[in-house]
Amino acid sequence: MELPAISETAVTLAHPHATCTDSTKAYTPTEIYLVHIADPKKSTFSQRKKQCDLWEYVWGSSVLLGGLLSMVDMSGLSVLEIGGGQGLCSIAAAKSGASVLMTDLVLDATKLAQMSAEKNGVSERIRFRSLNWDKLDTVPNEEFDVVIGSDVLFFRGTVSPVATTIHKALKPGGIALVADPCRLNVEDFASKIEELGLNVELLLFKDELLHNPKQHAVGDTAFVDIKRAKLVVIRKPGDRANSSIENFDKILKSLLPQFTKA
Repeated sequence: MELPAISETAVTLAHPHATCTDSTKAYTPTEIYLVHIADPKKSTFSQRKKQCDLWEYVWGSSVLLGGLLSMVDMSGLSVLEIGGGQGLCSIAAAKSGASVLMTDLVLDATKLAQMSAEKNGVSERIRFRSLNWDKLDTVPNEEFDVVIGSDVLFFRGTVSPVATTIHKALKPGGIALVADPCRLNVEDFASKIEELGLNVELLLFKDELLHNPKQHAVGDTAFVDIKRAKLVVIRKPGDRANSSIENFDKILKSLLPQFTKA
């Protein structure tokens, strides 16, 4: 695979600096080893290939969502990540026991994420493929217990396709988690989710989770810092055939007060 200069960095996921309750697994801050483009700001790799370059960066919202996923038992769950970029959240979910399909529009992103998965010892738990959410017929139909995404609402034009992708991909009773750096589009996204008949909750990540110096080991040129971030929690109505999703939802509800505020 042709790539510009790459680096390997251990990224420490966000965590609430609190003792977990008995309903969560034993927890210490999780590190994810990422193989990433060393300096996306100077790289012309994607420009030369005439493809989107957003995947080249490590987004702060993925560190937050990854931290939440790292604290939940995801054994027995099927997970879809959309707009996965570096694949950090997919790796976090896989380390928590999930079976993951990591997707991104750019095929090069999935190839680099696969290298990271191997570094973290979870390559057997993650499949990789390109997915264009503007082409709904290519989205798997009701195959996933959980759908995840971080900073996927970067353009207004992403609101509807991201919402419809989540709606189609989730099994009845499934849950989606979307982390977003308080972009203007997030409110429209929540409204679109409700129009599709799904239940939605908007939460704000606690400020103290946003500033962990260890995150910046990736380097200022590759890590995109954020000042505020929201978590969109989406639940699809319907009977749950998998008891693992019930357990996931129970633990998620117990963890949300540690990560978010009203």
